[in-house]
Amino acid sequence: MTAIHITYALTFQSPFHMGTGVRSGLLDRTVKRDNDGYLYIPASTFKGTLREQCEQIERFYAQKKHRERVVSPHNAQEALKDFSGEVTMVTRIFGSRLFPGTLHFENAYLSESDRTFLERRRQANPGQSNFKQLQTTELTQVRIDRLTRTAVEGALYTSEFGIPELTFEGEMNGDLDCAPARQLVERGLFASVSEKTPSYSLLLLLASLRMFERLGGNKSTGKGLCECNVSELEIAGQSYTPEQYLSWLEHLDVLDQYPLV
Repeated sequence: MTAIHITYALTFQSPFHMGTGVRSGLLDRTVKRDNDGYLYIPASTFKGTLREQCEQIERFYAQKKHRERVVSPHNAQEALKDFSGEVTMVTRIFGSRLFPGTLHFENAYLSESDRTFLERRRQANPGQSNFKQLQTTELTQVRIDRLTRTAVEGALYTSEFGIPELTFEGEMNGDLDCAPARQLVERGLFASVSEKTPSYSLLLLLASLRMFERLGGNKSTGKGLCECNVSELEIAGQSYTPEQYLSWLEHLDVLDQYPLV
């Protein structure tokens, strides 16, 4: 196994909704906050969306035989194939029914710069006790009947959304048990194969982070548009710059050489 540490920044370009499932006052749908009252991105929400992105990329690049194994975990028929012992690049990252994941995802919390901005707004307005409400906006909607395409009676509701331009910072730590991508050595990106050479699973993970587009609820109405950037990357204690890992992503075609085991 190779030790991995990734720090990323998630910046939203549109309002977003990480729902609590709980109403408050006139708000029918509230968003998640930490103990200090700041918005945050739950690790489970981020991880689930990231896995879906990884599956899409793996389907595109993987060998035909392997591509057939990249299926929804909710497909009961295909789920039986998990007991064959075959491990995909996706399950090496996120785990499966037989192989627990060894890469751990942390919640992503509001960046220090955004917290400082909110704190300065409080200092500029001492009488404003609810300054943390500046993180959110509200939107009232009505549910539409899909058959008649008309408003459903009594289905008016108000939702809370995080505002655009907020940035959240999160981490991934743990191990990835996957073969190093030898083709990167053959193409001159590394001098030799070692534990510091990116594995197939790590390349897939980095590509998925780079292609991250939307997160949270109401995505069909344009909410949750975001961009994810890796700010720190360590492989077996070796740090790599964004320029370095971005150069690896120009060789994603090596994913079709992932050894089937």
